[in-house]
Amino acid sequence: MASTITPRKALDAAQEFVQGLPVDKDAIRLRIMDDAAKIIWMAAPWRWSVGVMTLTQLADDTDEVTISGGVPSDFLRLLWAGLISADQPQDLIIVPALPDGVPFKGQVKRITATTVSANTFRFFPVNTGFATQPYLATAYKKKHTEITAANEASASLVMDDEYYPVYEAFVLYYVFLYAEDPRAEGQFKIAFSLLEQMRQQEPLVLNFFGEVQNG
Repeated sequence: MASTITPRKALDAAQEFVQGLPVDKDAIRLRIMDDAAKIIWMAAPWRWSVGVMTLTQLADDTDEVTISGGVPSDFLRLLWAGLISADQPQDLIIVPALPDGVPFKGQVKRITATTVSANTFRFFPVNTGFATQPYLATAYKKKHTEITAANEASASLVMDDEYYPVYEAFVLYYVFLYAEDPRAEGQFKIAFSLLEQMRQQEPLVLNFFGEVQNG
């Protein structure tokens, strides 16, 4: 995977279409580049936006597990979680929150992050009854690295250079938008059309059952 073209190059090209407008201001310039990158980043579970955490074995009769080695610093949210055991692998349902100390025990079906700083994830029902405790396997969405004045001319977009035209299209859209240029509406449609082509071409992260996970 190569990613050598910088965000600033896309903005410099887009500014050729407008002259002497607010997009020349530092705060707006940076927001354009960062917004364009984020809208692509969050559009799908791209392989460069996804990480995995260390396999961690569950303990019997407990509703929480602390990830071995800790949660990575770029953790944004759980993307997929499942149990690996001697039996058939099992996907878990990711939910926003679960109560603590629920007495109901059984086969684990749901998982949530409690506090990322504590590296802890909670289950429901309470894990119990395994002859050999399963391991928790996870994939997570990474945080996007903000484009700032310090890195606009040097930071890579992480995604392959071959997808750079998609980023350029979104930068041009935001340039038109902030310049109150009527071409913004048409450019928005072009950018999202290119993003959809990107989704179709790029293999996305799958769960145990071969289903695409939401990005």
